[in-house]
Amino acid sequence: MSDEEIQRYSVRQAQKDPANRYLFKQLRDKSPLVFICYNGIVTGKIQTIGDYEVKLIKRKAPVSKLGILYMFKPDAANIVKSSVTINKTISALKLKIPRVVETRAVIPEEEIENAFNDKLPVGIALRNGHVFKGTLHSNGIFSLRLDIGSNKRIVIMKHSMYAFKVIKE
Repeated sequence: MSDEEIQRYSVRQAQKDPANRYLFKQLRDKSPLVFICYNGIVTGKIQTIGDYEVKLIKRKAPVSKLGILYMFKPDAANIVKSSVTINKTISALKLKIPRVVETRAVIPEEEIENAFNDKLPVGIALRNGHVFKGTLHSNGIFSLRLDIGSNKRIVIMKHSMYAFKVIKE
């Protein structure tokens, strides 16, 4: 594969990523979103989507994609709130944005793919200590969508993951 073919492949894969598809759908539908970030909660409607940031309507500063832990629609807020647990050990680490790839947790992609293909229940711990359980709805190179119940889903950025585990029944 030539460098140009690899770059075209990478662009196609990025466009297929659940987070990017989700963001563009919300932009098209003019739907508000809730972004859970390292520095707090940000809500709003999307104005533009760049490679590294999301600009919201009526918000001066863009939201860095690297600063996003997970996102969801406001109508899922109650389900998200009731389904998240806090891992105090991870939370106490006060992990910052993983700007260097080497500081990110290594989650074997094969494990994620197997859980996705076999529709296995999983537990995902994030770098801020939030823990979710559910089944994978979609999987991409930068993110995954997790069905957390009541037909509600959240988009989790892979760079925000601390641990991933298939839950044995």
